[in-house]
Amino acid sequence: MQILTGHTDSITVISITPDGQRAITGSSDKTCVLWDLGTGKKLACFISDSFICIVKIYLKGLLLGYSSGEVVILNADKNLFCYGTAITTARQIWDFELQKYQKLSAD
Repeated sequence: MQILTGHTDSITVISITPDGQRAITGSSDKTCVLWDLGTGKKLACFISDSFICIVKIYLKGLLLGYSSGEVVILNADKNLFCYGTAITTARQIWDFELQKYQKLSAD
């Protein structure tokens, strides 16, 4: 049994990779953490501006949903979930009020 510690507020969502080796948790502390389930170690952390309500692993990466209504798709190959892989997220956000994309940003 592993106890995963690292979030500073309640975990709102969790998703596990198909091979059962990794877990991804989203929290109301505005972080998404990638965990190694074998060791219990935190492998990566993604920080957002809003509470994370949805974390879904899909064939090409991750889908994150925020309490602000924003949805972020992190496209990556299967190496995203391997220990030691750096994660850079480039995103383009649609502004519904202005009806156009905001400038491209990266985390």
